Amino acid sequence: MTIKVLHLLCDFAGGGAERLVLDLCTHSSPEVVTVASSVFEGGDLLADFERKGVDVRSAGPRVAWWQRPSRDVQAFVRLRSWARECDLIHTHLWAGDVWGRLVGQFSGNTPVVSTEHNTRADSRMRQAIWMRTVELSDVVVCVSEASRARLIQAGVDPKRTRVIHNGISLDRFPKRLRDNGAPLEVPVRLLAMGRLTRQKGFDLLIRAASRLENVRVDIVGEGPDRSLLDGLIDSLEAPVQIHEWSNTPSAWYSQADLMVIPSRWEGFGLVAAEAMASGCPIVAANIAGLREVLGDACVWFESEDPEGLAAAIRDLVKDVDRLDAMAEAGCRRASLFDVATTARAYESLYREILEQRGSGIKSG
Repeated sequence: MTIKVLHLLCDFAGGGAERLVLDLCTHSSPEVVTVASSVFEGGDLLADFERKGVDVRSAGPRVAWWQRPSRDVQAFVRLRSWARECDLIHTHLWAGDVWGRLVGQFSGNTPVVSTEHNTRADSRMRQAIWMRTVELSDVVVCVSEASRARLIQAGVDPKRTRVIHNGISLDRFPKRLRDNGAPLEVPVRLLAMGRLTRQKGFDLLIRAASRLENVRVDIVGEGPDRSLLDGLIDSLEAPVQIHEWSNTPSAWYSQADLMVIPSRWEGFGLVAAEAMASGCPIVAANIAGLREVLGDACVWFESEDPEGLAAAIRDLVKDVDRLDAMAEAGCRRASLFDVATTARAYESLYREILEQRGSGIKSG
């Protein structure tokens, strides 16, 4: 029987959650029909969803605060209508979770699966609202054991949680070509990718880069902290350049000598899996979410320690044999995070929930 799933995001921005939804939509089995929807219009990945032939729908534009009441009512009505066409709602990120849970209640009690993509809430108020609505989700899927532990500590019933690791489309990240044992060219090329927010720790990388010689750092991403990071680069005269988000990240991985992931917290960290699949050696912050993904396929530094990060980079680039060994270990480990496996796990969960609900499948 065919199942129709409505994925609900805040918008189609270029973060890890949005990229996961894109991969789930394009790697679902023929028995699962997916609709990708958003509370707000726009986002860097919208064109990618459309190019892949995904059924994409946006509930409405972002508007000024005085226009929000009317806009939100219209958006809710649209989302409820779309949910009534589907058998299940799969929500992502704060806005998707809260809106999707309420829509599920007012669309004929449509089952709801929520995926928790991170290990830390962004504010007490938003966390309180999220927790007030969490019982409207049939299951909360956590992308790592670290993410699940954080939810349980916050008060979510462990029986309501499930762990399904994120996945990537492995064929999108071909292994970079490099002669084993060959010395690195100067300047050594360091890469970091992600949204420009405090979570990602790019300020730590900039401070570390200012302590290094013969390196070039490329940070690829967009976000609210762009001007702050630009100012820090200028003040420290760090060898760092920030580039707009790229829809072809494999091109960046193929050019990099070393991937740096300085995040302060992560639920999973898709860039970690992508870098491993690309055969790019990694230096990463020693935090729970990343430990679960990277295992022993990287060099660790203690979070919030730019000097420690600089030292780790300095030591590693001198040891090309170790770099090559890490690259091989990463490629092997990346196979654990194939998005096809992730998609099958979600599909099994969808059917389990529908069977428990005794729901008649609308699209079958």
